[in-house]
Amino acid sequence: MSDEVMVVIEIQNETITTSSKIAISVAKQLSKEKNIRLTAILMGEKADTHAKEVFAFGIEHAYLVKHPELNNYRTLPYTKAVTEVINQKSPTVVIFGGSSTGNDLAPRVAARLKKGLTTHVLEASWNGDKLAVKKAWYQDKLMATFEYTQEPPFLMATSPLAAAAPEPQEGLEGTTEELQVELNENDLVEEIVGFHLHKKEVDISNAKLIVSAGRGAGSPDGLKKVFELAEILGGEVGASRAIVDAGWISYDHEVGQTGATVAPDVYIACGISGAIQHIAGMKKSKNIIVINTDPEAPFWDYAHYGIVGDMHKIIPILIKKFKKD
Repeated sequence: MSDEVMVVIEIQNETITTSSKIAISVAKQLSKEKNIRLTAILMGEKADTHAKEVFAFGIEHAYLVKHPELNNYRTLPYTKAVTEVINQKSPTVVIFGGSSTGNDLAPRVAARLKKGLTTHVLEASWNGDKLAVKKAWYQDKLMATFEYTQEPPFLMATSPLAAAAPEPQEGLEGTTEELQVELNENDLVEEIVGFHLHKKEVDISNAKLIVSAGRGAGSPDGLKKVFELAEILGGEVGASRAIVDAGWISYDHEVGQTGATVAPDVYIACGISGAIQHIAGMKKSKNIIVINTDPEAPFWDYAHYGIVGDMHKIIPILIKKFKKD
């Protein structure tokens, strides 16, 4: 076993994903606590071109698997490649990003290694030589702490809310090491025949301010003032599942268990009752402001500030006020 914390890096559109950056943040903390090396796995023929980028985030050493069949994510070849790198290098901890790719890959790697895996990890720390992690249970109603009892490597996949993505720093350098992985026909039963890129209407996942609307908007026309307020405040528009399902607004705006998980500095909820599925997607917001006619709505249990009233009367007043300022 080597004393290192290893991050499996995901590349999309020629750049490191946000989920991988969050995984690096968690890995950096664990590496610092134990004073052990921070490493990463980069895959594909262009793996070396991304090494400088991961070094800027604090990675000290990058393992490069420059196989042409790893240029794009496919479950079986990626599973074999990552498993072989872990077997060759025997890291103490392996961290996957909490994306759809990471959550597909991590359990498959864990199964091949016959190791336990914790997903949606919010916090990780050392308890002596044991690794302890925290994650939410029962729709975020409980916080559970787990301690790994098996021998390393300890495997985990991070939550999108585990940490902020690190900022790149100039002048940081690292070393690279190219590893060979053999892929046979059984690893390549999947074939990518083409790509269709879905361009999001909006990406609310990293917004600093979000104005969200629910059924209280009344109709698609009722959302116009919500968009206007968000624009004046320099934020984005969020939505409850109810109005997405009703076709009033696109899915890209949805916040909650079936939509985006967000943690803005300010979250303004307009005409949303506060079902637990919606709360699960935004309760980490630093300041929650509720506008609702119902003083008994569940959202008030989470609000820092709020106004009991009709959003259609209150939002125009706010727009007028902020336009003046």
